[in-house]
Formats: sequence, C-alpha cells, structure tokens
Amino acid sequence: MLDAGVKWAIEALDTLDSEDALTPVHRLELSFRYKIKDWILSAVSGLVDRQEGRKLLRLISNDDVKQMGTCSFILIVKGIEAIQAARTSVAINPPGTHHCPQCRLHQQEQICTRAWQDFWYTTIPHAILAPNQPLSLLSLVAFLQKAKINNLRDTCKSLTLFHFEKTDVLKVETSVKDRLASAIWELHQEGRM
Repeated sequence: MLDAGVKWAIEALDTLDSEDALTPVHRLELSFRYKIKDWILSAVSGLVDRQEGRKLLRLISNDDVKQMGTCSFILIVKGIEAIQAARTSVAINPPGTHHCPQCRLHQQEQICTRAWQDFWYTTIPHAILAPNQPLSLLSLVAFLQKAKINNLRDTCKSLTLFHFEKTDVLKVETSVKDRLASAIWELHQEGRM
C-alpha cells in the first residue's frame, strides 16, 4: 500500500523544478532511503555544478556532509577535483589548428595558427575557469563557433572545431558525474555510506 504513495510522491517531486523542490543533498538522501536510483545522477550533478569556479566546496555545509555521508562527500570532492583539472588542462592547451587547402596554398598556416592560439589564451581560460558560472566543456564548441576570431579563416576554424568536437575531453564533466553517481549508488547498496 505504501509503495503506491511513495511512487506518487516521487513522480510529483520529479515534475517540480529540482532546485525549488529539493536540495541536491536532500535528493541524494531520499534516493538512498527509497531506492530511487534515477535521482542519484541529478543530485550529484547539482552538487558538482554548484561548486564550479572558485567556490569549490564552499557551498557544502557540515550538515550536508552528515546528510549525504562522508564516503559520498569524498567521492564528490574527487569528482570536482577531476573536473577542475580537466578544465584547467583545456584552458592552457589549445587544440591543434587544422588548415584548409587555401590556407596551405597561400602559406597562411602560421597566421591562422597564431590567431587561433592568441584567441584561445586570451578568451578560453576566462570562459571555462570563471569564478561564477563558468562555461561547461560541452558548450565550448558552440561558444567557439559563434566567436569571431580575427585572422583565422572560417574554413580553418570549421576544420579545427570539427576535430576538437570529436575529443573526449569535452565529455569529461558528463563522464565524471556518471561515474560518481554509479560509485555512490554502489557504496550505498553495499551499506558503506
């Protein structure tokens, strides 16, 4: 009899805006209590996403740690650290420039490469390492597509972004959150929370 009521409550909470309905920590706690595996990823994402930039871990209170468990907290911290390391690596390592035939024909490769690197070093670190609301790695290609980069041929830019979009580094945030959610769920199932 109670299962139907729990199912109804879960469905009702799922229809609400997640930030208005439950904090990520409360969502995590309820997912453990009522075995709602689908909520783990959204709770983990909520915890990781609000820690971006220079506010790392400042928004997780001692009460939150007690509520989610020390093991979950440690995993979340490691995930945040992995994402921040990936962001920093992307910020300081621009992807290689791919040149179109016209660029090669007119021996403009150095000009294009220099324009790409100059834009990258002056713009991308500010975008993806911003203290408040940094650009996600997944949205970096869309950001670059819209950007006007002086002295970089549009065809070279398109080729460069085509190859950059295929790299795994852009999926780091998503894969870290997925691994965190699985690890936290497994810990809970094993009773090690």
